[in-house]
Amino acid sequence: MRKVETALSVLAQRPDHPPTDEEIAEAAGLSRSQTKLALFALTQRTETLDRSLGEWDTLSLAETIVDQNEETPERLVCAKEERAEERQALYRLLDSLTERERLLVVLLFGLGGTPVHSYSEAGRVLGCCKERVRQLKERALAKLRAAARQDYTFVAR
Repeated sequence: MRKVETALSVLAQRPDHPPTDEEIAEAAGLSRSQTKLALFALTQRTETLDRSLGEWDTLSLAETIVDQNEETPERLVCAKEERAEERQALYRLLDSLTERERLLVVLLFGLGGTPVHSYSEAGRVLGCCKERVRQLKERALAKLRAAARQDYTFVAR
């Protein structure tokens, strides 16, 4: 681009005619395609996000760009409602478990603000070994899957 700009300034001093692409390419020592690309790039306007808009310069260009990931009030309300519905569905599913299985699921998956526990830690709380915790977890998850399928078929009707 610098070579093309230099060639343009030299050739522009000739008053007989505006320089052609071939003349610019020759003066810059570039191919015609490189010259065309550089000329195109020189015509492009670069904007900064700090550029002021409006009469009183109270708004910048950055302030007009919409962030698609921004949490809007509508999204927050909908997300809260969805989380509340999901929480209610989870509690309905957990009601299908025994008290011990429910405690195990809460411990292993960190539900309700409870920190996630390892099999060993959950085993200490429940008074059993890691292998028994694993077996109880598999049984509880199977019950939860069955309850979820049943709940889904009930809702779908």
